[in-house]
Amino acid sequence: MQKLSIAVPNGHLEKQVLAMLALVGILVAKAGRQFHYLVDHPLIGEVIFMRPQHMTWLVAEGKYDLAICGLDLYEEYNHNGARARDENRDRWCVKLGDFTGPKVEKSATRIVIFAGRKDPANSAADIPSGAAVISEYPGLTCNWLRGAKLRPDKVIYPSTGSTETHVPRDFRFGVCLTETGDSLESNKLKVIGKLLDTHPVLLSPSPEFRDMPEWKARAIGSMVRVFMEKGLLPAKENRFEISRWDHIHHCHPGCPEHYGTDGTYSFH
Repeated sequence: MQKLSIAVPNGHLEKQVLAMLALVGILVAKAGRQFHYLVDHPLIGEVIFMRPQHMTWLVAEGKYDLAICGLDLYEEYNHNGARARDENRDRWCVKLGDFTGPKVEKSATRIVIFAGRKDPANSAADIPSGAAVISEYPGLTCNWLRGAKLRPDKVIYPSTGSTETHVPRDFRFGVCLTETGDSLESNKLKVIGKLLDTHPVLLSPSPEFRDMPEWKARAIGSMVRVFMEKGLLPAKENRFEISRWDHIHHCHPGCPEHYGTDGTYSFH
């Protein structure tokens, strides 16, 4: 019997995601640094642990049928300028739902912009023109600055992590993910704005622009139902997604119903 693959994150989300999988009958006995697991489940046959930063584009390429990662990474992907290119229309990653149901442990994880504790800036409005920002989320950062009605002339430098190290010594402002704020506090930094509250989300390849076998589309729809029935995905929020997977249809690449506004941005 053909079954689905699901990519799950290692790192700070790993424990929470393992608990969610156990609720739907996907039991993984994580052992050391092993990353690939075959599981006994009616719909899922393979569970793969990986860095969540790799998930969106691997799912978009159809290498994994489902994935669980943070909303922050999906939104960063969603703001990537590559979305606007026609050649990528058949290689896209979509969000099937938010893990915010009653059985999901709530988290205070958020994406923030911060500065040194003694910096005079205390809000987005205080960020001066031309200020350099080092960010783990350059696309989200650019979009947030524009949303705050700031001039889009900030210089945004991508960061791969440990962003707190570089503020204020190397950059006046930084953007990072934080849950407790302990790292910021320990490094004498302060939050001056919030970009996004984040939580786990369920991803899949886009069904509209990729040839997908009917069995796989129906299996994905069934897996979404299971997550709903176990109180992990809010049922009302995701009814459209079930219909979408049960009846795959073709729509124009520019259809706002599925793709929303254009996410292009520019920065140095």
